[in-house]
Amino acid sequence: MNFIVKNAYNIMILSTVLYSCSNDDIMNPKDDSSDQYSNVEFLRTADDRFENLDGYDFEPNYVFVDDFEGGKLRMHYLDEGSENAPTILLIHGNPTWSYQFRDVIRLLNEAGYRTIAIDLMGTGRSDKPVNLDYYTYDKHVKWVAQLFEQIDSNLELGQVSILDMITEHR
Repeated sequence: MNFIVKNAYNIMILSTVLYSCSNDDIMNPKDDSSDQYSNVEFLRTADDRFENLDGYDFEPNYVFVDDFEGGKLRMHYLDEGSENAPTILLIHGNPTWSYQFRDVIRLLNEAGYRTIAIDLMGTGRSDKPVNLDYYTYDKHVKWVAQLFEQIDSNLELGQVSILDMITEHR
């Protein structure tokens, strides 16, 4: 029982990875077919797995973030609504992904807000490193910080506590 409690986070990540990927999705870390590469083994869910999902017809957006081994991993986010509108950041828990916000995004956009929904590393359309020990709180915070530096370094999110965490980890 202690093993399960102690490793619950890793077990949830593994279940998410296994649910969304098959052997065909294993990427060679040095795969030259993409414009970026990673020095860690990872899985990437094929784009066709996201077709025809009920209420999830959003355009995918990607940034490449540090894999902390000298390479890059692909991180997915949604960016819906007017760029000049007040922005609401949506970050899912585990083992979910941005799909859980599909209805909320539309409601917030209709109310005049811009919404940014992130797929944390290891979930949804983001890359999924296969080594479960690779996933740490600090890495997730750094990945989110890198994502925001790339999509909009001047983004004003108001009083969002994650910004304090991001500042600590720069």
